[in-house]
Amino acid sequence: MAFIGNTNTTQGFTPAIDYFSGNGSTTAFTLSRPVASVAQVQAVVNNVAQNPSDAFTVSGNTITFTSAPSSVTNNIYVYYTSPITQVIAPSQGTVGTTQLQNGLTVNFADGTAAAPSITNDGDTNTGIFFPAADTIAVSTNGSERVRIDTAGITKFRSTGSAYDSTPGDGVSDGLYLQVDSSGIAHIDGYAGGGSTNLAFGTNSGGGAVVERMRIDSSGNLLFNSGYGSVAVAYGCRAWVNFNGTGTVAIRASGNVTSITDNGTGDYTVNFTTAMTDANYSVVCTTSLESGQGSARIMCINLNTAMSTTAVRTQVSNDSGTPDDKSVNCVSIFR
Repeated sequence: MAFIGNTNTTQGFTPAIDYFSGNGSTTAFTLSRPVASVAQVQAVVNNVAQNPSDAFTVSGNTITFTSAPSSVTNNIYVYYTSPITQVIAPSQGTVGTTQLQNGLTVNFADGTAAAPSITNDGDTNTGIFFPAADTIAVSTNGSERVRIDTAGITKFRSTGSAYDSTPGDGVSDGLYLQVDSSGIAHIDGYAGGGSTNLAFGTNSGGGAVVERMRIDSSGNLLFNSGYGSVAVAYGCRAWVNFNGTGTVAIRASGNVTSITDNGTGDYTVNFTTAMTDANYSVVCTTSLESGQGSARIMCINLNTAMSTTAVRTQVSNDSGTPDDKSVNCVSIFR
């Protein structure tokens, strides 16, 4: 069985006697084993038992007499009356035991990425360390790879192929998020010249990984929208569905904070977050309600320039007369 510190000895009584020779002046003598109190020894001087209450004291391996024994060879002897007391001193190093006590708390040093505090034997630059308060991190080959911070947010870094090879459609740069045929997600690094694209793919069922979506080095989102290949996606930056009759009321919207009623059939759509420029595209539609024989048109008011914070639209009939309608939709693309 292994032990923490030095190997313990059997805790049992071992009879022993120490002999000393007095010289008329020495009062302290060194015992062959440590004792905790006078109750663990019996001292005899010149064949007279000594009273432990006042004739001597003990401390560790030393017995000290109140009066110096006379000068006679081996006229002092000490009987041991208790088991051996051993002090187990824990030492630094490996704990060679298969199980620690339940409920035991083990404290580790903070460590670093290059020298983590929890490592494998013989691989001291790979393991777990604690870079900050309430934070845990994992390193391999001396570099940090994963960190969980105090808010529970996981941050990771991937720099090589972890599970699989190049995707089946030939995409070859950057990181790759793969869901295999078992539904397990992997993050892989392609073989190739770059490391700035993040791609998302799924297993095609035949063993090949097919790219489905990508974020490129410019931050563009590209995905397969049904045309057979991954291409840049142009997002709808704002949209709104509102009732233009009476008091204008927004039914639902995205990135639209309010509608300004400028008069009959005349509305300004105000963006919650401004556009980067005014070079966007506006799609407008309105309703043709029961009993109305002529078409209704909703369009951008070309007399008012589009801005980064709002766009003005108008609803009119086929003769150009402004008209309020119950269903009006505006979408902004860029």
